[in-house]
Amino acid sequence: MQRDAAFAALPPPRTEWQRLAWRGLEFLLGEWPSEFRDAGHSMVFPHFLGFTGAQERHHGDVFQRAIIADALCDADELLDGALHPAVRREVTYLVGRRLTLGVGGWSYFPTLPELPPDADDLGQVIQVLVRSGCAPLVDEHATAPLGVLFRDCVHADGSFETWIIPAHDRTAEQQRQLDAAHEKWGTGPDAEVMANLLYALMLYDAPRFAVECRRGADYIERCQQQDGSWTCRWYFGPYYGTYACSRFIRAIHPRAASLARAADFIRRTQNRDGSWSQPSSSAGDALSTALALLALAAAQSADGIESEDTTRATRARDWLEQNDEGDGWPSCSFIRPSKLHSYGSRTITTAYVMKAALAWECVSEGNPCIGADGEENAGALWKA
Repeated sequence: MQRDAAFAALPPPRTEWQRLAWRGLEFLLGEWPSEFRDAGHSMVFPHFLGFTGAQERHHGDVFQRAIIADALCDADELLDGALHPAVRREVTYLVGRRLTLGVGGWSYFPTLPELPPDADDLGQVIQVLVRSGCAPLVDEHATAPLGVLFRDCVHADGSFETWIIPAHDRTAEQQRQLDAAHEKWGTGPDAEVMANLLYALMLYDAPRFAVECRRGADYIERCQQQDGSWTCRWYFGPYYGTYACSRFIRAIHPRAASLARAADFIRRTQNRDGSWSQPSSSAGDALSTALALLALAAAQSADGIESEDTTRATRARDWLEQNDEGDGWPSCSFIRPSKLHSYGSRTITTAYVMKAALAWECVSEGNPCIGADGEENAGALWKA
């Protein structure tokens, strides 16, 4: 697809990692005029099952557009603001999709009355608002849902619920959302969701949320599996959760032992051809490979980069280069909203490939990972 003429030609890539990233960025800019139509997620929620939406089919793209905008922020840091118009358009869109009733915030399917606002969408949007220079919008639009989350949805062990529902004085719609959470969506904390939101809060205002981040980090580390990975309720495979949790732990506690265990897990599960794959498959896929690369980058020792990891990452880069379809990377299973339904998008796969390539360019040059604004002093918040 031809990209929008509003964007100037990309500069020649300086490195092989940047060459790979630019291939992804060319695809994303080509999808920009269509407002990333491929990334949207549609599902049917039938009335006969008790859902009360005006229509049975619901569409969501808040989480996806925030992922894409975050990846564009990565590239924009290297392009001196050339992508600022694209990022700002995404900010405007995301703010326009916020919920205006109840506690506010964002919902994965905004038009489905039974689906509450959630901490995952909230965290992903906050990251974009902060990284795009629009942090005042966090004050304006995220304060209320954050207040309810940390007042009513926190557990004694430091974890918190994914769904943001008031504990008292609920509206009729919020009561339906609570009932649906118990009957349809499931309740309880999700480590990867917690890590995504807490990482966003560290970028936004680490001192203000120091207590929540420290207690959350304790809980998330306790959730690490024996093999070094983190499992997910909402995502396929172990690599998204391992990336999200490693990124947050690295931000708050750069020398945590859990990071070394996560890195070992990523090393052990790489395929001979350089890719990573879902546990149920022996064939590598681009999304698992990109997420594993991001997790491995996040888990690099604060004392230096493992040379063997650079070799592993190079093998993965070669595999990704060979498996580019010429128009982005293939759609891969990413989100699993139910046992009978899965979601994937080539736009999301490509955004993560680009993000992984830019992260490893920074790692290979000995620089902090792209997107780490606000992390430099965050480790000082950790109290052993």
